[in-house]
Amino acid sequence: MNGDPLANSGKCEVPDPRNRKVAVWLLAFKNGAAGHIIDKHVCNGNEPWSHALTEEFVSDLRSTESTKRSETQIDRFKTLLLELTFEACRRPQAMTHDEYGENPMTYEGRDIVGTPCCVLVCHCGLIIIIRTINTNPRIHTAFFKSGTMDVAAARSGLSSDFWKRPVRRILENHVIAERETGRLAHPTPESQCEVETEEARRIVYRRNIQFHSKLNWGFQDDKGVFRPTGKFPEWHVRTRKEPAQ
Repeated sequence: MNGDPLANSGKCEVPDPRNRKVAVWLLAFKNGAAGHIIDKHVCNGNEPWSHALTEEFVSDLRSTESTKRSETQIDRFKTLLLELTFEACRRPQAMTHDEYGENPMTYEGRDIVGTPCCVLVCHCGLIIIIRTINTNPRIHTAFFKSGTMDVAAARSGLSSDFWKRPVRRILENHVIAERETGRLAHPTPESQCEVETEEARRIVYRRNIQFHSKLNWGFQDDKGVFRPTGKFPEWHVRTRKEPAQ
């Protein structure tokens, strides 16, 4: 990449969490996604965005009507979200999967293709959803999932472990029990999970689920099978320095 992941607030190179040492995504926002995130999530007083951005900037976004929001505000928001994305991909703290709107098992004998997606967890607890990751990776939404954040604690900045709550919630929804032993294990490529989407509250089906890296998601090798331990390595992030306005 060009040294600074924030060199262009519209598009930037971030490490592909599946193979971050050699591969990159040329990442941008889906058309209208930034405005959607601001309107639905940043302006939602129940989501602690001041911990992801800055308190002053969040206040500025919330006090500005969507029709009067400036391009400068949108570009700054994109820049900060791309920085959070970069950090989550560099660690990495990502789950990739193929997503289907309908149950693939009901289409036996027909080839149907899922949408390759990525769920990123940021250090502050923010979840970022990237879709079409194999061909044209685009940020579709970002939010703090209900039930994973202590809003008061997040606003006060009292903990550095906010990311562990959404990580545990994602694991609960996607780690499977082996049919033979009943023990929890990393999903196989053929495993299928029926889940409620993180934002839209609709049922989707996920296959080819992979956690990157397994160590960061608390998996350990147990005689060739990766099993969750509930223990996660520490996450140290660089102090954010916003570009001058």
